[in-house]
Amino acid sequence: MEGTVYVKLEGALAELLVKVEPPRYQQFLTKEGAKPALYVLLKKSLYGTLQAALLFWKNLNCKAIKHGVLHKLLFLLCGKQGSK
Repeated sequence: MEGTVYVKLEGALAELLVKVEPPRYQQFLTKEGAKPALYVLLKKSLYGTLQAALLFWKNLNCKAIKHGVLHKLLFLLCGKQGSK
């Protein structure tokens, strides 16, 4: 991992972290519009996990488009009929 990576948590997830460990997170909780937001520094192992998941979905999306099955994939994931 090169550099520093932060993730923005918002809404219920940000509030949950503050409830679980107030002394650690309360000072970093902000409001963006009406939503609570919290920016957290990711450890290298978690960042790698997120990168792997993103690469998997990008690869799956490219293959679905290539084989013309994107609308079927959308139907399975969303429960809606995808447009061709």
